[in-house]
Amino acid sequence: MAYNNTQRYLLLSDCSRAFLAFCVLARFAILFPLIGTRFLPGGIADFFLTVYLTSVLVDGFEYVTIFRKVPKKGVSRTSGWRVLGSIGARALVTALILNYPKSAKNISFSVLISSSMLVDCSRHLYNFYKVRTFGGSVWWLTNLRRILFGLLSPVLAASEAAMIFICLRLMETEYGYYREYIDYDVWADRAAVLVKGVLFAYAPVFYITYKNKMTAFWRLNTDTTKKTN
Repeated sequence: MAYNNTQRYLLLSDCSRAFLAFCVLARFAILFPLIGTRFLPGGIADFFLTVYLTSVLVDGFEYVTIFRKVPKKGVSRTSGWRVLGSIGARALVTALILNYPKSAKNISFSVLISSSMLVDCSRHLYNFYKVRTFGGSVWWLTNLRRILFGLLSPVLAASEAAMIFICLRLMETEYGYYREYIDYDVWADRAAVLVKGVLFAYAPVFYITYKNKMTAFWRLNTDTTKKTN
């Protein structure tokens, strides 16, 4: 059976993003033992942040152009609110790290790299296989995706929240340093309030998203078992 244009695009998209995530992990595995957290940002930060943000931006593009009109069945590949939340969170984390690069010297940045790329790589590999086999799946890849998502998603969320908190502290320090400039005070104060709001909302939003996703995984596993029996 031949692939249509949409399937060809999805195969290319998932394969490319899985490969890029693997490249980030490989580079991280080489650099981290050699230089540790202190000098790690200089060798991987730009590459990682590009892959980290681009991945969810492509998810948003695919949702708007493809999956928004597809009926939900089992574990949906994309959800509008989840994609929007992921884009917002990753865009904020990326912007904060780029503006406050000192934050990347914290161990949370290393945890963010490893957890996010492992989750993304397994997800894109699963999606690639599913498109290539016209909806099929293999047990080890399905379980790998489920296990990595279940174990590493809380770690990923915690590392993102930690990076936001670290950048917030740096922002407040810089805000105090430039307090004599009135214009800077206004915008710095607004930015700090926005970041604090996101930080406080992070845990409940993640809990709801994580719970719904894991529930969908469990239902899919139960339905598959019933069909097999």
